[in-house]
Formats: sequence, structure tokens, C-alpha cells
Amino acid sequence: MDLQVILTSTVVAAVISTLTSVYNSRRTGNLKYITEERQKWREEIRKIAEDINDSSQEDIKKYLTKLKVRINAYGKMWEKSCYEDAHIWDIIEVLEQVDNNNQEFEKTKEQLVYFLSLMLKYDWERQKREVAGSKISSIKLFLSAIITLIVLTSVRNIGAEQIVSCAFIVAPNLSMFTYEIILKLFTYDKE
Repeated sequence: MDLQVILTSTVVAAVISTLTSVYNSRRTGNLKYITEERQKWREEIRKIAEDINDSSQEDIKKYLTKLKVRINAYGKMWEKSCYEDAHIWDIIEVLEQVDNNNQEFEKTKEQLVYFLSLMLKYDWERQKREVAGSKISSIKLFLSAIITLIVLTSVRNIGAEQIVSCAFIVAPNLSMFTYEIILKLFTYDKE
């Protein structure tokens, strides 16, 4: 191998290593912060659900107010979107309007606690998927970088007719690698 190939490989490896390192550290920091905040939020919702379950018609409104500021406000505006907590907003409205019918009140309260339990379970499962997803994404990024590096360094040792074959390997891989790096560095997770 000549000096130019070695230097090119070293520079490409350093750039890939730097970008991967920046991506991983940023992802880890964001994931840690979000995980901690979600844990606090789940604990607050769990406590509110317990308070609602133990409350009477006279004192439930203060717990409903605490709940309202911790669930998705879009659910109040958009019809029947479970992902926006619309079903929980519907139950809150029913609980606020129940007139001394203790049986209906208790049944509606149970339904609200059940929906809150489902929401907590969904959030927990989503968090587990995100943690697993970040590992898979890092592996994809690493493998993409390795394949690109191998093909780019070996392209100097092959003939002109084989360059076209390598282009079919390098182009999609390089574009996927570049896309993943840019996407991860300059966007925020929506979920």
C-alpha cells in the first residue's frame, strides 16, 4: 500500500470515529434526561391515580386538576385520539359532571384509573423500545461505516471494470451512512 491510501484510510476512519462518538454521546445524554423526566412523570401520574381512587365526590376535583396539567392537552381538542389522551379527557369531564350518583361515580373513577394504568404501561414499553432502538441504530451506523471504509480503501486495488460494481455497494451504503449521521446530529426525537 502506498502512503496516500494509508493517509486517506486514516482520515476517513478518524472522521467516522468522530461523528459516531458525537452521535453516541449526544444520544446517550438525551436519552438519560428523557428517561429521568419520564420516570418522574410516571411517579406523579401513579400517585394521582391512587389519590383519585381513594377520593370522594367532594375532593376529586383537586386531583383531576393535577391530572389535567400532566396529560396531553391536545386530547381535549382532538376527537378520539388515544395517543393524545382524548379518552382520559372524556372521563375527566364525566367525573366533573356526576351528580350524587355514587354508583356511576365509582364506575367512572375505576375506568379513569384503568386508563391511567394503560397510559403508564404504554409509556414504559415505549421507553424500552427507544433504548433498544438506540442500540440497533448505533450498530447500523458502525457497520455502515466499516463497509464504506473497506470498499473505499480497496477500490484503488481493482481494475476499472470492477469500479462500477463497487459503486453499487458504496453509493447506497455511503448515502445511508451520511443520512443517518446528519439525521441524528441535527434532529430531535419526536416521540
